[in-house]
Amino acid sequence: MKSMKKLVTLLLSLVMLCALAMPAMAEGEDAAKTYSITIDGAVAGHTYTAYQVFSGDYFYGDGNNHTDKDKEYLSNVVWGKGVDGEAIVTELKADTTLEALRSRFGSVTAKDTDAAEKVAYILQNLGDKSEELDEFARIVGKHLTQATAGTTGKLTAVENVNISNLAAGYYFVKDAGDINAGEIATKFLVKVVGDATVKIKATAPTIDKKIVDGGDTNHTSANIGDQVEFKLTAKVPDMANFDDYTFTISDTLSAGLTFDKKSVEVKIGKKELVANTDYTLGDLDTRTNTFTVTFSKDQLAKYVVHGTGATIVVTYKATLNSNALITDKETNTAKLTYSNNPDGTGTGTGTTPDAPVYIYDFDIDVYKYDDTDNKAEQGADKDKTKKLAGAEFILYKEVVENNETVKYYYRNGDAKKVEWVTKRDQATPQTTNAKGEASFQGIAAGSYFLEETKAPDGYNKLKDPVPVTITAEYDKDGKLTETSANANTNAEGQYIQKVEVPNKAGAVLPSTGGIGTTIFYVLGSILALGAAVLLIVKKRMNGQDR
Repeated sequence: MKSMKKLVTLLLSLVMLCALAMPAMAEGEDAAKTYSITIDGAVAGHTYTAYQVFSGDYFYGDGNNHTDKDKEYLSNVVWGKGVDGEAIVTELKADTTLEALRSRFGSVTAKDTDAAEKVAYILQNLGDKSEELDEFARIVGKHLTQATAGTTGKLTAVENVNISNLAAGYYFVKDAGDINAGEIATKFLVKVVGDATVKIKATAPTIDKKIVDGGDTNHTSANIGDQVEFKLTAKVPDMANFDDYTFTISDTLSAGLTFDKKSVEVKIGKKELVANTDYTLGDLDTRTNTFTVTFSKDQLAKYVVHGTGATIVVTYKATLNSNALITDKETNTAKLTYSNNPDGTGTGTGTTPDAPVYIYDFDIDVYKYDDTDNKAEQGADKDKTKKLAGAEFILYKEVVENNETVKYYYRNGDAKKVEWVTKRDQATPQTTNAKGEASFQGIAAGSYFLEETKAPDGYNKLKDPVPVTITAEYDKDGKLTETSANANTNAEGQYIQKVEVPNKAGAVLPSTGGIGTTIFYVLGSILALGAAVLLIVKKRMNGQDR
């Protein structure tokens, strides 16, 4: 009677690691005993079904008859009731099978009476985490015929599952049922049975999204017209258990962001991938403002490492446009659609939750009012009802460059694009309207200065610039929690930093109720009278001389 050493452990699935514990049995234990497989941490809604791949006689080695003490053997190996053995051998030898596995079965024929034994012997030499063993499991999974007694039903809660009354053999445990969002089926578990415990540690593929802004964050503030760079990081698992595989990254931009398709870069490790060769880059869907990066199994297979998978990094840029001026924030989300059930052709898919990031911009609104005769008591609210039109302002910020402070002036270009220029005469001035209001729109949080370049007629121009600081604090999810700006509900939530600027009228020379011009009239009269007297005196003197 031929013997076969234990076929070790189970097939690693997409993202499942299975910890195996085999308790020792006493020497001479009854070979006809039945056994069980315990699935630790089974997932609610899933159904776990056992299929017998190989059947045989179980023996716990006693050191006699050339057996090793304390080792487990399965002898008289035949195909189990759970699979189509001939179909398995036929596919193992097919051109579509992994070469490293296919090359091992050149001497095996599908109709050999000892085909199961030959296959079992070959498998015992495969590593318990080998790519070849994964490939074997993929093939077996396509040729299951009959479930073994002890199959569990659908679970209603996370719990341990026990599949019992199993004869000694080599089994697959198939995970099916409701594979929910964020979950993944465990594929087929391979095990030589004495009593065994399989601990499920499967996790689904993940995606994360960040803004590249001096460090990866989930928030930023920007000027209208600024380009914002985004980074998507997706984890793709080993796909060996799937005949086919879907892996699609979808990115959705809000209306305030303009996508730059040419900026898209995709990398796995340090390898920069080529669009439409290593992946497919979709055009922007204008209905949803969404674009996709899609991989086939063949495209991923060149880069995915067996057992560990791969990390895909997608970067791209988008421009903050004028649509952002009427919203409190721009929301950009990414999600991942992936194959989550290797049963059959692997057509089942799951989708990750959206991974969002947020972009904010702010307005600085000037409110100009007359403060000439404001006699409000100290601490009381001032009378600001008299609004001043015609005041002109420019906005600038100071930046230290090469140890020198450089002024950058706000210029409002085409499509309300914000530009910062160093020449003062290129700045875009804003003039207050009849309500005393002027606005500098679409700027990032930070420190600025308002300079009054022209006062309203009859008023004094401000001597010094008015400092303005827009502050912003965010929570761990990237949402704005505190800011010095206020949300303007009339403008659909745009954040506005309000700056009140008072002006005093110029000095007015008095014309009534005082000495005024009267003194000039009096002096003029006196001078005229004096001149007349002198003229008369002079004529008399001339007459006497005659």
